[in-house]
Amino acid sequence: MEILTYLDIMGRFMPNPAIKKEELDPSIRRCIEARHDCHAYEMRVEVFNSERRGNVFLDLFGFKRKTYRSGWYFQSLFVVNDGCVVYKLWGGKPNVNETSLQKKPLGPLQDAGPAVVGAAKAVF
Repeated sequence: MEILTYLDIMGRFMPNPAIKKEELDPSIRRCIEARHDCHAYEMRVEVFNSERRGNVFLDLFGFKRKTYRSGWYFQSLFVVNDGCVVYKLWGGKPNVNETSLQKKPLGPLQDAGPAVVGAAKAVF
């Protein structure tokens, strides 16, 4: 959970100068004008499981890594002005299923490129 000040609220609802204060929801506008009497609570709850699948040798030496990620998340924002909730916003994803695949044909040597070149220059 994170507690946001009116400045943080301005940053969330007015991320660039093109958005005018007059275009905001009236309760958000009053909250920003109240300054120190206004704050918000932002919460994000998530549950994820990560599982690597595939060849242990290829994964261990970094040639090929296949990762499955599944779970869910929920996030909410409650704006409080002078002790009263004036605005609420929530959302999330009830079912997240992702797969990522990393391939490095040279395995552990792939990231050693700049170090090898630097060592070679020092020797020669």
